Amino acid sequence: MAEQAAKSKKNLSLLHYTITLAIMLMVGMIPPAEPITVLGMKVVGVFAGMVYGWSTLGLIFPSLLGLCIFAVSGSIPINQLFMEGFGNNVVVLLIFIFIFAAAITEAGIGEFIATWLITRRAMLGRPWLLTAIFFLAAFLTSAAVNSFGSMIICWGILYDLCKKVGYKPGEAWPAFMVFGITISAILGSGSFAF
Repeated sequence: MAEQAAKSKKNLSLLHYTITLAIMLMVGMIPPAEPITVLGMKVVGVFAGMVYGWSTLGLIFPSLLGLCIFAVSGSIPINQLFMEGFGNNVVVLLIFIFIFAAAITEAGIGEFIATWLITRRAMLGRPWLLTAIFFLAAFLTSAAVNSFGSMIICWGILYDLCKKVGYKPGEAWPAFMVFGITISAILGSGSFAF
């Protein structure tokens, strides 16, 4: 029974790989509507295929496949595409932020902060105060440093807090907090003119 389920899952993922590839290649062959160019249709096709692949397969394979197909389309040489894609300062910044956030998680700092927050006397019986403190922290760190770093670190602390308290993925409060932290960080990044 387990062997049949594994075979069925393998066939389903092979179908998803095929659909992802077909979307990337076929949408670019559709004649473009008036404001869209031929290159624009290729970009739309690659992006639509990547979105489908991200939704069904994961993040790495569809992203790399999209980059390769875009390079093969002839609009940009592959070495320039990878240089601009992975050499961009935002990509490098995000890589270091992810490393820093992973170090915080591995060292237990996020769990320590989550435990410290929920054990404060002011927080007892006041979940909206905890929510407001998370939003304020995301806002202030984003205003001082960077919105991406603020979001990722606050999300890590939030996930540790949810694990500690017993929230499951997909419940209302954690989902609300993820979106709230994102909006607070975005607002914080534009709060100072300089």
